[in-house]
Amino acid sequence: MSEPAELQRFRKEFPERVVRAGGLRWGVIDSAPRTAGHSPPALLLLPGTMGTGEIYWQQFRALAGRLRLIAVSYPAVADVARYADGAVRILRQRGIARASVLGSSLGGFTAQTIALRHPQVVETLFIGNSLCDPRTSWRPKHPPLAEIEATPAATIRDDRVARTDQWPRGDPGLALAQAVIGAQGRTRISARHLKARVLALLRAEDLPPLPIPDSRIVIIDCDDDPIMPPPVRKAVRARYPGAEAHALPSGGHFPYISRAEQYTAIIGRRLLG
Repeated sequence: MSEPAELQRFRKEFPERVVRAGGLRWGVIDSAPRTAGHSPPALLLLPGTMGTGEIYWQQFRALAGRLRLIAVSYPAVADVARYADGAVRILRQRGIARASVLGSSLGGFTAQTIALRHPQVVETLFIGNSLCDPRTSWRPKHPPLAEIEATPAATIRDDRVARTDQWPRGDPGLALAQAVIGAQGRTRISARHLKARVLALLRAEDLPPLPIPDSRIVIIDCDDDPIMPPPVRKAVRARYPGAEAHALPSGGHFPYISRAEQYTAIIGRRLLG
């Protein structure tokens, strides 16, 4: 399966712009309303390791106009704290003092880091297919950090892309996610950027308690996520026992693509009622 035509049209309607924030170059897609005086609630969207901001194109299609959606693509720096601080600067550059924040995988960890470092900014925190304890649960699953640091960036990217080719292909939604994420790794994310993202999560420490109440947190994950296994997902739910939690029976690691309608409905019900 190739990339959908709808995604290609989305790129033309909502082109990614390069901006500077915190001395770094970011990609930003902003659904800012074209009419003056209209200020819908803002939602910041943070991708995982294998995606740019455009992976949320289906959420843009469904929610733009009712929400102001701002999706980012990370700079080539291996530091989640700088991702968090830079994303908040991007909001401030746009005159947004407070926003809901949604991230998946690496983005979900970055979203939690925003809530930790900038709690006054976060309205609702959406944690998608992610983790809260990378030192405990993530780092032990990988080769030693020094070995990964010494690995050429192109080798890391080729390995990540090759893994997408091994996903099961029977489900149409999962096949769509496979096509999009594979293309992202091949053509939309440089090897240098991808290696930086891999290292950012591997270097991160387990998160302390967040200074926001569980009532402002929404967890979305999938029972068949092959990347975040049950113990990792259970740790997130145990960390935030009072959060609103949604477990999709299927959708893999990328339900915002593979189960876009269900995923978007969760966002809409929470933020729009």
